Amino acid sequence: MQLLLLLFLLALAPGCMSLEHIFDPDTPLEIYGGVTTSCREMASDETGFFGALCRAIDLPATAAFDTVLLPISIPVQLTRGNGEEEASP
Repeated sequence: MQLLLLLFLLALAPGCMSLEHIFDPDTPLEIYGGVTTSCREMASDETGFFGALCRAIDLPATAAFDTVLLPISIPVQLTRGNGEEEASP
């Protein structure tokens, strides 16, 4: 029964790491940022087993949502550059 409840709650928020990445004012928009954020949090020692499991289950939906966002995230990242300005002589 608990597993069904967990799956139901996860189904309510597919691609939630993409949404968290988009609406986080401290994180610049990047290509597949939701997937990057999800993987970073799964690898973190601060994320427990349950948190990593939820992110792993949500990863396909996050990847799909990030793919839908590519027409927005690619131009934003290309116009922003890599942030390392080369000094002119």
